Amino acid sequence: MGVSGQTLINNVQSSHAGSYSVVVSNALGFATSSNAVVTVALPPSAVRVVSTNAMAGGSVTLPIELIANGNENALGFSINFPTNQLTYANVVLGSGASGATLLINTNQASTGKLGVALALNANATFTAGTREIVRIGFTSKITTSATAATVTFGDIPTARQISDPQAQTMTGFYTNGTVSLARTEFEADVAPRPGGNYGVSITDWVQIGRFAAGLDEFGSAAEFQRADCAPRSTLGDGKIKVTDWVQAGLYAAGLDPLTAVGGPTVASRTAARSLVTASAEDREIRVTEVMALQQVPITVPIQLQAQGNENAVGFSLVFDPAKLTYTGAVAGNDAAGVTLHVNANEIASGRVGLALALQIGSTFPEGLKEIAKVTFTPLAAATGVVSVAFNDQPVERSVSDAGANELNASFVSSAVVVHEVPALQITQSGTNSVISWPLTVDGFALQVSATNSLSAMVWTNVVATPVTNGSEVTVTLPVTDDTKFFRLRRP
Repeated sequence: MGVSGQTLINNVQSSHAGSYSVVVSNALGFATSSNAVVTVALPPSAVRVVSTNAMAGGSVTLPIELIANGNENALGFSINFPTNQLTYANVVLGSGASGATLLINTNQASTGKLGVALALNANATFTAGTREIVRIGFTSKITTSATAATVTFGDIPTARQISDPQAQTMTGFYTNGTVSLARTEFEADVAPRPGGNYGVSITDWVQIGRFAAGLDEFGSAAEFQRADCAPRSTLGDGKIKVTDWVQAGLYAAGLDPLTAVGGPTVASRTAARSLVTASAEDREIRVTEVMALQQVPITVPIQLQAQGNENAVGFSLVFDPAKLTYTGAVAGNDAAGVTLHVNANEIASGRVGLALALQIGSTFPEGLKEIAKVTFTPLAAATGVVSVAFNDQPVERSVSDAGANELNASFVSSAVVVHEVPALQITQSGTNSVISWPLTVDGFALQVSATNSLSAMVWTNVVATPVTNGSEVTVTLPVTDDTKFFRLRRP
C-alpha cells in the first residue's frame, strides 16, 4: 500500500492553515481520505529591549526589537528607566519599521516613564523575523565607577498591546534589557599617558600644551579624542591647537565642568580655519622686519596687535635654512609670565613652532604687544631679503581667548634684510680723522680702545655725533698722537 500526495511542512506559517486530504493506493486501487482541518497556532509575538554597552556621561542608543510572526500591524508599550542614570533624549523609527507612524508620549519622561506607539499602513504587516522597530536615545549621567541601568516594559503611560491588521489583539511576550555603563572618560584627560586617570588636572593642561606645540605624538585615536577638547560645544574640531590647551586649563581649574569624552577620533585635514580669511577688524600677529649682518645674531620680534581678549597664540615660522640659522626663542617683553613651548624638531627643514599661553583666565591688554622673540644668525652666504613667514607646521596658527574660543586673526609675514659685514673706512681730513661705514648698518655703535694689546682691549663708545649723507655714516674725530683702535658693535 502506498500514500501519494504526501507533503511535509517545515516552518509552519499562518498561511498553512486549512483543509488537507490524502490519497491511499495499492495494487487493487486507491481511495481518498476525508478532509482534515489544520489550524496553525503561532507563538506569542516577542518584544524585547536589546541590552547595550555605553560610556557613562555620553549618549546611549537603545534598540527595541519585535520578533514578528508576520501578522503584526501595530503595537504600543511603555518603557521604564532609572532617571538617576539615564535622561530621555529622543525616539526614532528603527530599521525594521520604515514608513510606520510613530507616536511618543513624553509627559512622564522626567519620572522615567516613556510611552511608544507605532503602526504600519492599513493591512500591512511586519515581515516575519527579528525587526528593529524603534531606537530610544538617552544621555547617561557621569559616574566614577562602572554601573548598569535596567530598562523595563510597562503600561504607563501607554499600555502594552499588539494588533493585527483587523484590529484584533494579539498575544505578546516582553523581555527587559540592561544598559551597561562603563566609567566616564573625560575630555582633556591625557595625563598620565596613555590613558589618563579619569580626571583633569594641571598635568593634563601641560600635556595638551605639548600636543598643541607638536612636541609629543599621539599614541592612539582615543588619546587624540581626549586632547581635542575645543570647541567645548562640539567636543573638538579634529585639530589640536592652542584653543585645546586653554580649554584643558579651564577644566583643570574647575572653571568648566568636566565633560564626557566625544568628538573626532582622527585629525581633520579639511576643517576650515577662521584665520584663513581675516578682515581689517581682526587682531594681527606679525613678524617685525629687521636689518642684519652676515654671521651676526639678530633677534626678530613677533608682535600681537591685541584687542584685549587674547589668552594664547600658536604659530609656526618658515625660513630658508641655507641662509638663516635658528638659535633660540624666548617670550617677548610684553609676555611676562607666559608658558612658552618651542618646537624645534623641524629646524633642519627651516620650520620652528611656537605655542604660548598666559595664566588661565588672563589676557593680553589692548595694544601692540611683543609676545615672542626669535633669534637667527645669517650665514656668510646670505644677503638681501630673507623671508620669515608664518606657517601651520609643526604648530597651527591659532589665537584663543580665555574661554577657549578661537579668535579671528591675520598673520603678517616679513623678512630679515641681510647685509655684508661692513668695513670701517678711516681717512684724514686736515687735523681730523673721518671714520665712515655704510648707512645700511643699523643699530651699531662706534667704539674705541686705546690699549695696544689686542688681548687686553677695553672698548668704550665714541662720544661724537654721527652724520649721514644718504649712503654713509661718518664720525669726525681730532687726530692725536695716541694709537687707537675702532670697531662697530651692536649694543
